Amino acid sequence: MASVVGVLPAAGYATRLGSLSGSKEMLPVGGRPVMDYLVERMRAGGCTRLRVVTRPSKVDVISHAEELGADVVLGHPETVSASFLAGMEGLATDDVVLI
Repeated sequence: MASVVGVLPAAGYATRLGSLSGSKEMLPVGGRPVMDYLVERMRAGGCTRLRVVTRPSKVDVISHAEELGADVVLGHPETVSASFLAGMEGLATDDVVLI
């Protein structure tokens, strides 16, 4: 049976945002990490599984993703496209992917 898998790229460096105290995905918007809004939309779209692709050094993202029940895919993708490909690796051919 196919799953609906949400793939969230979170491995970027946020160089255009300047100096941050943590990862851009964890910046608070309305009192919640911005990442939560993306996860909420994916779940509203039928996502039954979530994969967050991030770098090992982004411990705040890893911790929060695990709290949300997401699978964490660690790597160093050089582009957003590479992040999506890493997040889709190993999925069944009939799985539906939300990006």
